[in-house]
Amino acid sequence: MKLIKEQTKLADVLLIFPFLIPVINRFGIRLGVGDKTIEAICKEHHIHVELFVTIINTLAFDSYFPKVKLQTFSVLQTIEYLHRTHYDYLRVQLINIERHIFGLIKSSENSKLGLLHRFFNEYKQEISGLIRREEEEMFPHIVRVYELYFSPDYDLSYEGDLSLSVQQFGKEYETVNEKLYDLKNIILKYLQGEYDTNLCYAVVVALNNLETDMNSNLRMQERVLKPMVMEMESEIRRRGGLQ
Repeated sequence: MKLIKEQTKLADVLLIFPFLIPVINRFGIRLGVGDKTIEAICKEHHIHVELFVTIINTLAFDSYFPKVKLQTFSVLQTIEYLHRTHYDYLRVQLINIERHIFGLIKSSENSKLGLLHRFFNEYKQEISGLIRREEEEMFPHIVRVYELYFSPDYDLSYEGDLSLSVQQFGKEYETVNEKLYDLKNIILKYLQGEYDTNLCYAVVVALNNLETDMNSNLRMQERVLKPMVMEMESEIRRRGGLQ
């Protein structure tokens, strides 16, 4: 499929890229989209259409590098999307995976599978801590940068607000995501004896979906959000004579 555009029918996109269904849900869009174009649906839901198209292209195509136009993008809508993404990870996907893992362990005679649950708990704690840091540090920093950038009365007293930079965040994701790969390896290599094959498949698929989703969103942050925020940070420092 060619790059997704504003006049593309959303249903056509979802048929080819079904993994984007949770993504549109985070924008408040539910299935039953009919033959409406992305532009029409975004208008109905008060979503910045250029932002929406950029995000789904970034998630759908690994090689896509957007030309971000800061003046036309809504940084705050991007943050709201990421808030909903975090909620989906913590309150939906991780809970679903844990439920499947419990069922798989109960269905198996392999005592070593207890390691799977302990390993998953370690991962859950790490990713929860990383998400909490973004919610408590990165997002407030970005909102403050956004406010400063559009402030008509910038002055040097704002210097302390830029003691952080958005570049400091997100680097831990790659290390944490390696644990998802290890979790799948434990199942594929060490699962023996009697067990529920449907539950086993459900766990592997759920782990793989979460890994893909998180890697895609990390790519979106690196290619869409961070360039916008870094441009704002640079301009604020320039105005204050800090660079």
